[in-house]
This record gives sequence, C-alpha cells and structure tokens, in this order.
Amino acid sequence: MFKSDSCCSSFLNDEEKSVLENQKTQIEFLPNEVIFKQGALSPNIYYVISGYIKVYLEIGKTKRLNIYIAKPGDFLSLTSLFNTDKYKYSASALTDSTLCIIDKNTISSILSKNHNFLSFITGKALSSESRFIDVINNISYKQMRGKLASTLLYLTDDSFSHTDITQYISRQDLADFSGITVENTVSILKELKDDKIVDLKGKTIKILDRQRLSIISQKG
Repeated sequence: MFKSDSCCSSFLNDEEKSVLENQKTQIEFLPNEVIFKQGALSPNIYYVISGYIKVYLEIGKTKRLNIYIAKPGDFLSLTSLFNTDKYKYSASALTDSTLCIIDKNTISSILSKNHNFLSFITGKALSSESRFIDVINNISYKQMRGKLASTLLYLTDDSFSHTDITQYISRQDLADFSGITVENTVSILKELKDDKIVDLKGKTIKILDRQRLSIISQKG
C-alpha cells in the first residue's frame, strides 16, 4: 500500500512506511457491501487500493444522498482524524474493491511528526469537503434537470477516465446523487436522450453533447 508506487509514498520515510505496512489490514469487499456506517464509532482510516466506493449520507431511515465516488488512491473517513469519534457518512462498495484499514491513532502519530504528510492528508480532506459543498449547492439551488445534469457531468469527468463508472450506477443511485426521485430521473434521462445530449445503453450513459449538458447544469 505505502510502497514506492503509492500516491502518498513520497511523503513518508522508510520507517513510517514500515509502521503503516505492519499496522494495516487488507480486506476485500463485494459490490453493495457496507464498509462503514454513519454514526458508528470511527477507530479506523480506509485507503482504497482497487475498486470504487460510494460515499453517502443517510437521511432518516430510508433516504440517502450520494456525495461522491472514491477511487483507488483515495482515503475514507479522514474527518475522524480531526476531533470526531463517529463516522459522518456511510460508505459501501460500488464494485469489487480492496481496501486497507489502518488505526487512526497510527496515522495521527505520523501526522504529528511529518508536516509534508499532514499537508497531503489535509488536501485530501479539503477535496472531499469541496465535493460536499458542490452537492449541497446542487440540490439547494437547481431545478431537477440542472441537478441531474450536474450529476452526469461529475460521473463522466476526467477523474473517471480509466473506466466508465456509469455502468455501475443504478437509476436509484443517480436519483440519490441528484436529490430527486427515480421517476424524475428516468423521465429527464429520456428527455436528454431525445435531445441527443446523452445516449443510453442499459445502465451505461454516454455524453454526446457535454457543452449543452453544462449549460443545463449552470442554468438549472
């Protein structure tokens, strides 16, 4: 995990890499398997080795708001490093995934001595926070077409260039990313297809006209 090919290896010395390698536990998760749950005690930090992870807020007993998809090289539950003892959101595997689990006290000990690693981890945490703000703005100020357009732009941006992530995203997931109903999601997708803005093949969504989709997102 924290060897030379790891995205954060350059911020760690050999002793720190050895400590993390010895302390980690590597676990494989199947699609839809819950990794951790919002509100539970948060003793660990998670590092995504392979696969894609859905991060979401649980609102009440039945409603979800999807926040982002974690990719290989991402950390999960970084907020538990900063004066919180419970997970602020839930995470489940979107695909077959492999994660490393590390006790957060081990990470905290290294962060207290290694300012470069601290800056790296803080940057990762701020990136996640920025995505939270984007989602809140999306669901608070846009109409339904704009909400779904923003979701489609996010799921097809360059950060997912190595795979078509939409093949793993259900219509319910799209609705939960956009803060709208499944029925409205299906209806708007059909409109976008009729307007030749997207193409639909099963679960897979291909963007045909990104500029027009961006306009819908901005005016939504």
